[in-house]
Amino acid sequence: MTQIDSHFFFDRLESGLQDRIVVAPRAPTHRWWQIVYVRSGAARILRSDMEDPTSANVLEAPALVCLPDDARQRIKLLAGSSGAHLAIDGLAMANVLGNRPEAVELRVMLREPIALPLGEFPEQDLQITQAVHTIGLEAQRRAPGRLVIIEAQLRCLLIHLWRHSYDADAVPVESGPRNNVLWRFRQLVEINFRSRWRVTDYANALGTTTDRLHNMTTQQLKRTPLQLIHERTHREAKALLTRSNMTLDQIAAYLGFKASAQFSAFFRKLEGVPPGQFRLDDAVRQAEPVIEQTANFTDWP
Repeated sequence: MTQIDSHFFFDRLESGLQDRIVVAPRAPTHRWWQIVYVRSGAARILRSDMEDPTSANVLEAPALVCLPDDARQRIKLLAGSSGAHLAIDGLAMANVLGNRPEAVELRVMLREPIALPLGEFPEQDLQITQAVHTIGLEAQRRAPGRLVIIEAQLRCLLIHLWRHSYDADAVPVESGPRNNVLWRFRQLVEINFRSRWRVTDYANALGTTTDRLHNMTTQQLKRTPLQLIHERTHREAKALLTRSNMTLDQIAAYLGFKASAQFSAFFRKLEGVPPGQFRLDDAVRQAEPVIEQTANFTDWP
């Protein structure tokens, strides 16, 4: 398996004469999402509670599978099959998803295994094949900007899965007026967290009161609206510190802070260390490399 950096892994799969379990990098405090493109042959998604693994449905190639980090679920590539395997950690996945409104739907989708059979969709299969091929090429190179290209291709793969799994005009999973307000709140946070909106700004945009919004988030999400907004900003800051060459002043301005000192105080309060120290520590981890514990975008329900 090729380590692109401490957040991405890529592997070309060949199962040979025996079935092969696709394994992501492991660390006790770390989470990985796996994307497997089955180019030829077939695969199965196995669950630990299955008495007979052969009872799992066979997914014929070509197909695209995404599996959230879950010890109860595994992907098995059947004998004679081939494809590609990508492993993505929480920090990298947050960077791939970005902060467009669609990111909310993608986060919901990524809670469960998703399988996209491509046999009846040759044009979509061609696009996915090209994206996987590009990721494989960039994984072998040390060219500047390769992570930008890899993240863009991964985002395309997730969008293909999303289009297959959900109606983009519908609110997936959740229903009812309270959940609809929370859903819209999450979308607004994705769009406006860098504008440093206050809780009152969100409440006004949602047509509700700050007290009602506070009650909904604390009851259902166990966190206040301000905590959720700060967590989103904190996660973005960590991604920028570890995945960009932006200076602290540039990051502070990008995230809507009036001064880098304000940003540093905010970051230190949530992370325990100032942003400059966090960046240095991450550089050391990258050089070793040791996989660090990161905040997870799936903290949003």
